[in-house]
Amino acid sequence: MLSSFLRSVSIHGTWLQGMAALALMALALLGAPASEAQTFDEAEAAYKRGDYAVAFEAFSTLAERGDAEAQYKLGSSVP
Repeated sequence: MLSSFLRSVSIHGTWLQGMAALALMALALLGAPASEAQTFDEAEAAYKRGDYAVAFEAFSTLAERGDAEAQYKLGSSVP
């Protein structure tokens, strides 16, 4: 499948267009959300409704990105 895509890219477009298409495909695959909650408010809502796995995943992701509020939530016992 990938080889046919690469052949079609090289046949129908320039090398730069092919590389741009590959980069976009890679970003689409890598950019899939790690959890259902993407913002602090969504993570907090997940926590409040008892969906602790989603809340933990979201707070962890946000904390790794430098979100101080998410870091606080993970490090404290305050819900």
